[in-house]
Amino acid sequence: MVGDTIRMTFARNKKVIGYEVAGQNISGTIYYPKSKHPAPATLLLPTAMGLTPHEHAIAVRLAREGYTVLALGYTKRTTGAVVKDEQLRKHLEQIVLRGWHTLLADPMADPSRAAVVGFSLGGYFATYIATANTEYAPKAGVLYYGVYAVADGHRAPLRSHQKVCVNGTVDFDPGRQFEFITDVKWTDLNHCS
Repeated sequence: MVGDTIRMTFARNKKVIGYEVAGQNISGTIYYPKSKHPAPATLLLPTAMGLTPHEHAIAVRLAREGYTVLALGYTKRTTGAVVKDEQLRKHLEQIVLRGWHTLLADPMADPSRAAVVGFSLGGYFATYIATANTEYAPKAGVLYYGVYAVADGHRAPLRSHQKVCVNGTVDFDPGRQFEFITDVKWTDLNHCS
């Protein structure tokens, strides 16, 4: 972790972005590969803990592998309960969708080769982006413990050209506030290619 923090701090090819949604200032960091041409774009959405050095380290690693990556701080520390609050959930959906559009508008991002990765609560919002009616829908999504049954009614069907990988259907939930979808018909991460 210390090594990741050092690499993130000294990453040269990065740009801090910011925008406003309903009076809330949102920020993130776009990490760039060494290429001089547009690269596959990846939106990285953190857990309910908010954007941490962990997500930045993953973004740096993906950039080293040739991706343009936006690590987006779409929320401060919260809980998965936000998906039950319709007003707050819709607000966060607007924030992540705006982040998606911001990433795709970057001149070093190739919108025809774009994906979204979400961890836990970020996985829920990755599903939202994959199913929202956007001009440039992601070609792939990777969800790490991020599919909430309570929000199942808010999910639209995936398009036939998309691939979604799901890693885990049981998240840490000490209060058993949520039942997690266990019959997801998407591709399991172990079989995702």
